Order: sequence, then C-alpha cells, then structure tokens
Amino acid sequence: MNKIITIILIIAMLAGYSTYTYDEYVYEMQETIVIRGDFTFTLTQTSDVEHGVLAQLKITNTQTGEIIQVIDDIEIAPSVIWDGFGLIIEDANFDGFYDIIINIDRVGNQAALISRCWLWNDESQQFEESQSFPGFNAIIDTNEQVIRTTSRGSAVHRVWYIYRFIDGEFVMTNSMERDMPWDMPFGHSDARRWRFKERTLINGIWHENVTYFDDVDDGYIPMEEHPMFQPDSIWNPNRENVTFTGTVYGNIYN
Repeated sequence: MNKIITIILIIAMLAGYSTYTYDEYVYEMQETIVIRGDFTFTLTQTSDVEHGVLAQLKITNTQTGEIIQVIDDIEIAPSVIWDGFGLIIEDANFDGFYDIIINIDRVGNQAALISRCWLWNDESQQFEESQSFPGFNAIIDTNEQVIRTTSRGSAVHRVWYIYRFIDGEFVMTNSMERDMPWDMPFGHSDARRWRFKERTLINGIWHENVTYFDDVDDGYIPMEEHPMFQPDSIWNPNRENVTFTGTVYGNIYN
C-alpha cells in the first residue's frame, strides 16, 4: 500500500512539473521610436511568448512615410524589457551608414547583454542581419572603429576582445586574458600573481605576449605598470589622454 501511495505521489509531482506554465506572467513592451538620417525606426510588440515578447521593427522614410523594410519575430527576453531594452541605431561596421542593434537578452550571473545586428546593404537598400556580429556585451568604439566585447569566468578570470570589420564580416583581431592561476609560483612570499595574456592577429597569424604582475596590494596593480593602461595600448580607454593616478584593480571595464 505504501509503495502504491509513493508511486502516485511521484506521478503527481512529475505531472505538476510538466504542466507548469508561465501564463500568470504577462510581458508588455513600450513602443520605441528612433529617427536617424532619412529613416524612422519603430519597434513594437506584436505578441507575447512564454519567456518574453515578439517584436516587429518597421523602418520608414521619415519624410514620406514610405515603408522601407519590416523585420518580424524579434524575440526579446523579460530581463531586457525590465531593463528598458535597447534599440540602437549606429554605424556598427563604420562604412558611413546607420545600422541596427537590438538588445534581446541578459544571461548568466554577470547579466551579459546579448544583441542582434542588422547592417545596411547599400546595393539592396535593405538591412541584413549579420551572423558574425559579436553580440555579447558589445560596445561600438567609434574612435578606434572596432567592436569591443568582454566575458567573465570568475572573480579573477576575464577576457576582453576586439573585432574589426574585414571583407564583409566581423573578425576578432585582439584579445586580452587576465587570470591568477592557482599553480603559479608566488612572486613574493605573501603575494600571488596576475597573468595577462595578450593575443594579436597579424597577417592571419596569432602572436602572443604574456606578462606577470605581483598582487602586492590586495588585488591592485599600480596604474603606471598596468598593461591595459599604457599610453599606446589599444586596451587603454583613455589612450589619447592618459593620467596615471593611484592604482587600478585588475578587473577593469566592469
């Protein structure tokens, strides 16, 4: 008898898990309108799905109202809706034409931002989705004309990436990895060491440079020694006007 009751309870629990839905949650997205150049971009919700909404992007001629293009079924997650999701109209590949970036989700415990990108094709006069766009924490650097991204594996491990638009696609050309390997010998008796591994793509070949820094001040590296803050470093966010003051924590670009 007890076995029968146990089996019934297990079946009931499994049935509960299999039929549970998110119907009690209703996600609503406000309409977003962005005007750039000759175009008006209007992003509106068309329906809701189990974990977010489906949206439509309509591109029209600002002066005449003529519909240039309609992009349907853009799924946007609740994490981005609550965030005040982004419709970004910028020149992502630096060809002189506006492109479309839409933030669609946040993932992981670092809430990494996921994006999709449509590039303007001047021949077809349409926006075409880029499959090579690095849509993970992407930042458009208009000064260097590169896309910067970053990923974080732990409190001490992080990687920064640089992408350039080459021959019609985004190509990773630089990376900087920072970690603190547990098997690395101490530089001082009471300190561990940071490792910075920089990789650069030159003529199709990756070149690697590794530097080490003693962690002598509770995770801090003197700014004048930090490899990402050297005046001529592409990783330096202020490379045109660098002022060394104090120290910089190893985990920069939070």
